Amino acid sequence: MRDDLELCAREYTKHIAELLEANRLRAIVAGEEFAFAPYIGRRYRVNCESQIQQLVCLALATRKLFEESKPSWAPALPISVVEYEKLKYDERPSATSSATTGAR
Repeated sequence: MRDDLELCAREYTKHIAELLEANRLRAIVAGEEFAFAPYIGRRYRVNCESQIQQLVCLALATRKLFEESKPSWAPALPISVVEYEKLKYDERPSATSSATTGAR
């Protein structure tokens, strides 16, 4: 079981790294020095991928941990500013409130 979790974590970390690399290349081609991190939507300097990769992985892991232990009535843990704002202004947040987790 532990080996499966480690494999899953490695594969997901690789996935995040690939998304960050694609964002970096898009930013370079566009002449930008900033890009937006997948899942969390945070703007970051394109030469800081390792720090942002760690932040994205921690945010996703925290969301997963919260999902496994939260009360059934609670909505998903927001990990991006957009998700946070949506939850903040939602008059009746619920477990069925979907959080966007797609990459930018």
